[in-house]
Amino acid sequence: MANYKKKETYMAHYRIKSIQETFTKSLLALAVTSIAFSTNVIATEVKDEQRKIERIEITGSRIKRTDIEAVTPVISISGDDIRRTGALNITEALNKLPIIVPDLGDTTSNSNGIAGMSTQNLRGLGAERTLVLVNGRRHVPSMPGSTSVDMSTIPMPLIERIEIMTGGASAIYGADAVAGVINVILKKEYQGTTINATYGISGESDGQRHGLDITHGSSLLNDSANIVLNFSYYKSKPVMAVDRSYVDRDIAYLTNPNDPEGDISGIPDRTIQEYVRFFNQEDRNFFINNVVYRQNPDGSISPTPMGSMGIMGDPEAGFFKSYTNSDSGYYFGDYNYQRLSVPSEKFNFNLTYQQELTDTTHLLLDAKYVTGSSEQRWNPHSEYGGNYLPTDYAFYTSEQKAEVERIGSGLEWAGSFPELGQSGATWEHEMYQVVAVLEGEIFSDFNWTLSAQHGQSSSEDTRYGDLNQANWDAGKGAWGTSCDSDCVPLNIFQPLTQEMIDYVSIKPHSGKAELKQSIVSASITGDLFELPAGTVGFATGLDYRKESSSDMPSSVSQSGIGSGYSVTKPISGNYNVTEVFSEVRIPLLSNVFLAQTLSVEGAIRYADYSTAGGNTSWNLGAEWQPISDLKFRTSLAKAARAPNINEVYATENFGGEWLVDPCNAWSVTDNPTRTANCAALGVDPDAIPYWTWTNQNFSGNKELKSEEAKTLTIGAVISPRYIDNLNIIVDYWDIDLTDEINSYDMNTIVNGCVDSKSIDNQFCDFITRDDNGIVTLVEMTQLNLAAHKVRGLDMKLDYSYSFDSYGDLSFTTLWSKMLERTLQSDSDQEPEEFVGGMAYPEWRGNISASYSLKDLSTSLTFRYIGEQSTDISLTEEDRSPLTTGGIWYTDINVNYYISENFFINLAINNLTDQGTPQIPSANRGGASYHIGYTGGLYDTIGRYAVLSTSYNF
Repeated sequence: MANYKKKETYMAHYRIKSIQETFTKSLLALAVTSIAFSTNVIATEVKDEQRKIERIEITGSRIKRTDIEAVTPVISISGDDIRRTGALNITEALNKLPIIVPDLGDTTSNSNGIAGMSTQNLRGLGAERTLVLVNGRRHVPSMPGSTSVDMSTIPMPLIERIEIMTGGASAIYGADAVAGVINVILKKEYQGTTINATYGISGESDGQRHGLDITHGSSLLNDSANIVLNFSYYKSKPVMAVDRSYVDRDIAYLTNPNDPEGDISGIPDRTIQEYVRFFNQEDRNFFINNVVYRQNPDGSISPTPMGSMGIMGDPEAGFFKSYTNSDSGYYFGDYNYQRLSVPSEKFNFNLTYQQELTDTTHLLLDAKYVTGSSEQRWNPHSEYGGNYLPTDYAFYTSEQKAEVERIGSGLEWAGSFPELGQSGATWEHEMYQVVAVLEGEIFSDFNWTLSAQHGQSSSEDTRYGDLNQANWDAGKGAWGTSCDSDCVPLNIFQPLTQEMIDYVSIKPHSGKAELKQSIVSASITGDLFELPAGTVGFATGLDYRKESSSDMPSSVSQSGIGSGYSVTKPISGNYNVTEVFSEVRIPLLSNVFLAQTLSVEGAIRYADYSTAGGNTSWNLGAEWQPISDLKFRTSLAKAARAPNINEVYATENFGGEWLVDPCNAWSVTDNPTRTANCAALGVDPDAIPYWTWTNQNFSGNKELKSEEAKTLTIGAVISPRYIDNLNIIVDYWDIDLTDEINSYDMNTIVNGCVDSKSIDNQFCDFITRDDNGIVTLVEMTQLNLAAHKVRGLDMKLDYSYSFDSYGDLSFTTLWSKMLERTLQSDSDQEPEEFVGGMAYPEWRGNISASYSLKDLSTSLTFRYIGEQSTDISLTEEDRSPLTTGGIWYTDINVNYYISENFFINLAINNLTDQGTPQIPSANRGGASYHIGYTGGLYDTIGRYAVLSTSYNF
């Protein structure tokens, strides 16, 4: 290793990794000429490496922006600074950046997704459009059937730095880089042994986290080789929603009691009020003469109490009407089993071996094995209302029988069944990956790289608290079913007996999924020839990738005997892709008037997928530095993402959900288009209930084509010579995604059918109505439907100053302003704007100051999240308060070296214990419904302290 030095190239930021097997110098020259003049594509430059490193080291917030020297914006953050934030995995730290919308993680994966996974979501376009690399190479996906990578499987102690390149990069790295690339760069060599221990706890004394990692590295074979071993262990405990008052409330926009008719000008029609949901109470509620009642343990009945408000009742009420509770009494916490953070446990083992085989040839072997577990838990089984018992139900009291006789039908009821236990799932994960890389020199002007890698991810999910739906319906005589000799009658008004529980419960059942990925790559990078302005840099290569995935649900899930008669079918599929790419950088001017540097860059990649056919991606870029203080840069790219295995091969999966049909009498007149389309469908609004339980069918689509995005960035870097260590960066970015692959939720499809220009649209084709016009089935197939456009500004300023013996001070601020975020679900519909909606505030930013003196260093960071609204189309007269307002979080960390080999670090996140805004949805985290989970930008945990120590020997 001491004698081996890899030749630096102008392609260093992109680290191109593949090549067609043998190229002569003349073929290389011919290829670059073809690209430069036939396709006009251009790539990237890295200037003086020493200058770049110096600029990185002065970054005050420790967020390191290599985009000072690059055409495409790049944010860099060191591994040491990630650990100083108190994060135990990469996702926790990166989610604080304004360019990232939180995706799956410990605080977001309880309700949706795979518990225990940590994924990244650049620009809020989805984790599947963010490509994750390790040392410039693809990492094996962690979710079978998808391309998403679990960032927590990458060992924190081995991270040198993380570079985030925003904007389309498919021509450089391949598919899935629509929003950008996260490249985790690991340490190349390691000497000695380091032990890190971490302990974290919230201000409420819960959510404890423990971490331990041991890293050992040593040189071998007379210093020509190096081996590094790392073992990491991580464990966290859950945080319950019931233990956070600002989350543990059901709040909604309800009718303003000062304007019940909504007809008084200047007064909001709806205001935020706390309410109680009947179906989540342990009382099984029912109506007698329009008053809500319950059965007492002795069989008598009494009105349902509601804390200090007394009796709950309303002559016009139904179970779908909300009841306010402004005083203490029934709160969400009385029946809330939701988790704000899931418990996780993970073991991570890594081995890296490097050896200098000759003066010009180098071998790298990397192997990793990860295993872990996590769990999701939800509320016990509940009945929502809209459910009617039979008229001859055996467990009616005399008062209930009299009510049945009076109304001429069985009683409607709602309530939860905690005696059935919490529902949920436990996830077991396992992953391994092996990488072999051989590098060397050729013609003294070029470096070559050959690599091969194979990885496999598997998961097993065990479902708990499932219900035998057929037995449940038979036991209570619902939906016309009868209780025969094998049936156990259910008294739903009293706690279920053990016999009843055994009759309706299903034992835990498990499903398994697995993904395999194999990649072979070859590349050449180097200098072609000299021009007056500098050397022409070039790279070309070849990649071959094969992936297969299978998902085998449990026999219960496949049979459809569980809750809601849901059916999940097995998924199995595979694909392979062959990719060829080339890049070139051409310096045009250097050290002339108004052009200290002027260069153009580009890349082109052709990918041939066995499933989606061929697509071409390209990048064009240029940088111009008229004077030493100022540089302009721009890039234009076409990026592509081919459909993943689940999107193509998913078989029919049946389930159900409550649907509000827009053709009902309450909604049909919301707009003239809807009224006309419902009439064209032959639907009688008076025959449509407000709520109906509707079947839905999810499936993949083998006819999917690749989605494509045009991305544009234009930026400027200002480094004034008269102010040392000051850098100001401004970048405009624009991503226009077309043919987006997506499957829309049931309400989007049904509303899209009747809110389009006519009923001649794709949405109506997915809907089945019965003879009465009631929707009975909605097909939710993966389609190339949407056009998604996002654009904005990124702004960064960093400055550092040395007081010599009195220490060093640094300052940085990073802001992102979203200018546009629109989603057009269908060409017949107008684009829907989301800027200012939940998860997409107009402004996000960080301000950080750091100070270091000898063995002590400390930093203070302020994070800002701009105001958000649950519905940006409304006004304060519709709902009040309408927006969350801006919110600031404060983080602090202190690092002290007790000795040369031993230091301690204390990080406190959300120092001021800031709660969530008390706006519906925002108080649970502020996620968008397009994301699909309960966590969001807002911190739901509160103040959290992490103490870590590290010892080297």
